[in-house]
Amino acid sequence: MEAGEGEREETGKTAGRRGPEQKRETKESERLRAKGNQGKRVWGSSGSCCGGPGLSSWRVKKPPVITTQPVSITVFGAEDILLICEASGNPPPNFRWTKDGEAFIPANDPGLSVSPGSGTFMSTGVVSGPMSQYEGKYSCYADNALGTAVSNEVQLITENTPALQKEQKVKKNVEEGESVVLKCNPPFSIVPPVIHWMDKRMNHIELNDRVTQGRDGNLYFSHVTADDTRIDYTCNVQYLSARTILSKEPIILNVTTSNSVVRSRRPQMMRPSGTHSTYHALRGQSLDLECIVQGLPTPTIQWVRKDGQLSESRTSIDLSDHLLRFSNISESDGGEYQCSANNSQGRVTHTYTVSVEAAPYWTKEPVSQLYAPGETVRLDCQADGIPSPAVAWSINGIPITGIDPDPRRTVKDGALILRDVVFTDTAVYQCQAHNKHGTILVNTYIFVIELPPQILSADGETYTVTEGQKAVLHCQTFGSPRPKVTWERNSSTSLLAEPRVNLLTNGNLQITNVSHGDEGLYTCSVSNTNLSINTDLDVLNRTVILSPPGSLRVQPGKTAILTCLAQVDPKLTPPQIQWRRSKQKLFQSYDEDKYTFEGPDLIVANVQTEDEGVYTCEVITNLDMAEASGSIMVVDRPDPPTQLQVSGPKDRNVTLSWTAGDDHNSPVIVPMEAPMNVGVMLLNSSAIRVTWEAVDQETVRGHLLGYKIHLTRFGSRGHHRGRRAREPETSVVVETGPNEENRPYSHYAFTVTVFNSKGEGPPSETMSFETDEGGERKGEVGEMREAAPGPPMSLLLDSPADTEMTLHWTPPAQPNGVLKGYLLQYQQSVVKSDDSPMQVETIDDHKVTHLTLKQLDPHSRYRFYLRGRTSAGDGEPIIREGATTLDGGGGKWMQSEKLNSSASFYQLKGLTPGSQYRLRFTFSNNAFWETEIRTKGAVKDKEEGQVDSEARPMKDETFGEYSIAVTEVNMEDSLVSQYSRPSEATPDPGTLQESSPLNPTPTTNGLPNSAAILD
Repeated sequence: MEAGEGEREETGKTAGRRGPEQKRETKESERLRAKGNQGKRVWGSSGSCCGGPGLSSWRVKKPPVITTQPVSITVFGAEDILLICEASGNPPPNFRWTKDGEAFIPANDPGLSVSPGSGTFMSTGVVSGPMSQYEGKYSCYADNALGTAVSNEVQLITENTPALQKEQKVKKNVEEGESVVLKCNPPFSIVPPVIHWMDKRMNHIELNDRVTQGRDGNLYFSHVTADDTRIDYTCNVQYLSARTILSKEPIILNVTTSNSVVRSRRPQMMRPSGTHSTYHALRGQSLDLECIVQGLPTPTIQWVRKDGQLSESRTSIDLSDHLLRFSNISESDGGEYQCSANNSQGRVTHTYTVSVEAAPYWTKEPVSQLYAPGETVRLDCQADGIPSPAVAWSINGIPITGIDPDPRRTVKDGALILRDVVFTDTAVYQCQAHNKHGTILVNTYIFVIELPPQILSADGETYTVTEGQKAVLHCQTFGSPRPKVTWERNSSTSLLAEPRVNLLTNGNLQITNVSHGDEGLYTCSVSNTNLSINTDLDVLNRTVILSPPGSLRVQPGKTAILTCLAQVDPKLTPPQIQWRRSKQKLFQSYDEDKYTFEGPDLIVANVQTEDEGVYTCEVITNLDMAEASGSIMVVDRPDPPTQLQVSGPKDRNVTLSWTAGDDHNSPVIVPMEAPMNVGVMLLNSSAIRVTWEAVDQETVRGHLLGYKIHLTRFGSRGHHRGRRAREPETSVVVETGPNEENRPYSHYAFTVTVFNSKGEGPPSETMSFETDEGGERKGEVGEMREAAPGPPMSLLLDSPADTEMTLHWTPPAQPNGVLKGYLLQYQQSVVKSDDSPMQVETIDDHKVTHLTLKQLDPHSRYRFYLRGRTSAGDGEPIIREGATTLDGGGGKWMQSEKLNSSASFYQLKGLTPGSQYRLRFTFSNNAFWETEIRTKGAVKDKEEGQVDSEARPMKDETFGEYSIAVTEVNMEDSLVSQYSRPSEATPDPGTLQESSPLNPTPTTNGLPNSAAILD
């Protein structure tokens, strides 16, 4: 048997009795145990023996199982009587029936015949007495020596064949615009008939939003027109079960017209009437909500769910919106629904309250099983329904309440529990659930038997899967008690610790998301025996599509080729490639040569609009499948504009208007491809030439306006403080000529795009280059002279004593070469005179960023000129003025917390309003920039009513707030700022310098607004 045998069916004999059959079974079990594993048998899922040496199948007993259940029927004649009941078992079961709880023997009725070997009976066609004698509720019983199985209870209803009564002719005279109801009134039948309204020629009356057939069979006219006049409105009633069609008396409808205008009417409900109705439905059944309305003009109908969202997947709207249909209603569909009908004259609504209950249905069914003596059996039986059903147990068709109590047997919460089972507990057990809407019943058997364990799966099997698939290694067993299965791999005992590995209840081993690491030998063993089998798992590479079909834009009449190139494991069979268009299979068309399959290619000839769509290729092997999709879009030149109009001529101006033509999938949108094979040539230290291949005109998707070079400078080659700062990107529209305004000795990167009137396409691959030292353009391209460096970025003055001045600076932003050092010139500032002698200091070390001058006049101001020096000479100066402090001694330095280099600003708190401060920024313990700032005076010091463009409400803690703008210096580590408050003496007004990290000079790469590719 299979481990965890959940599929086998088991029955038993009458409880509390042990007969000779049970004794023979015990002896046979002992004989089998003695034979051990000799004479293997193969058992199916039902537990029946399918063959094997030394044991005939007729000697293996099997409890009865109902295989075909009877169903309730309504009969209109003797020939309709047929109740089917089929069952299996060994020995073959006997059958008997009950009718309304009493024994019923069909064989004793001369009007009935019984099928041999089953419980099925039917009419012989000759019935003595009325048909009503067969009405009732029937149950079928199938029993053998191991127990009794019971069928569902069914009902047989008898009914006379429907017939028409004599009717009078109906004639209706109405005026045009009125509402009319033509009634059908079919003869009653338990089986609802099918209604067809037809004319005398058997043509159906056309139904639409104005003319509707109700569920009652009547024909409703929202309003009539002269065309509705006819004399043959005939209601045809079809009774399918009775195989009868009845035609009612034709109805005459005469519509009279008048010369006056037909008056419009607001909507009114015809069916159902009133404003509210309630419907009750059972779970799983269908329910139709009607909304038939009169009015002129014909009202339009809408459906909504008032207490939630109307589910489109669970409902459908039919008959010109007159019917809301639930085909398989569930408890969640219960609620309030509303139909609203509108026309130009008004609105009417009807609300439907839907209540859904449920006949009993199973949520957990007991499973037939084989058990060994002494085991504990639990049969779980759970059912649900509205109202909640009651659950009861029977044994061999006898209610458990009518059987002698057994302390080993208990029923709790619908579960039947048997402890320490013995052979006499073998039986068929019935669980029945019942509420006011019906009864359901399920049979399950307990077969108490001892059988030696066996492994039914073959030894040495090899299972082949591809990566990512699920592998199931078989190890089906048989035996009672149920054999315990264990799996090992390479003598490993931790196989089940892998979350992808699961031991199934039938003994099989399941491995999900298989990888190559799962390959190898696996062993299945039965505990406490020497039974085992080996299996091999072979994992192949999954099929992968390397070149999927693309998205093609094809002109009409051209040929499209879609390619689907896949990689398949060589151990797999050659793949089959299946192409689909919009999920429909494509087949090679030999006559029209429309589709041609050549290896991985699908060739679509003479492409037309109907060939548009999504094309999917499926690469199918004997183990797996891969798929990928592409598309074909038919494009053509846009149609010319139409309806061109000229209007409003005035002062030599006119207004043109037109209707755009069909763009045929070729609208003007941004280009789809980037320029290819981009290259760069350095002409000199500031001029480059960029080249690329022209793009295909079809990819421009509009009028080609040109190309753009997006150029970004990453700083000077001589700057190595942290990562290079990225300067703002500059776009250059290409005209002609080289790009000659680059900075010397700098790092650059650029991309190229193509653009049309709608914008730019994707950028090309990023290219980078470095310009050489020094040199600036003069005259013709290529004629250069060396360029001196630009001015230092900042120059700060600090007076540590009344005769000393310390200068702090930062290197030039544009060194234009390798910086050699600095040249400092300074002189006393004399009002209206520059005749004071110029002092010169030369700094030969480019790493020096500060210098202290001594023996200065404490009563004079000085002007300082600082220049960078390269091999090209001295650069432009940065100029500052300042004076020494008379009182000497600077303020005390205070250090802030470490700053995050990714922050865009930092706020210094606790500064004194209206005071001068010096800020020093350090990075890795090196000062790299200083500046002076002055805090504003307190707002409260402003005179009331004084106008000040800088005055604005602020808090005290906002004084001293500043931002850090990173240009060429990108700080990678924490940034430390130091700030000090000098003496109260007022030095030269300290403001943010013209070029500093707090107020940087706008960066430009010197590019003109155009550049070009040169041939």
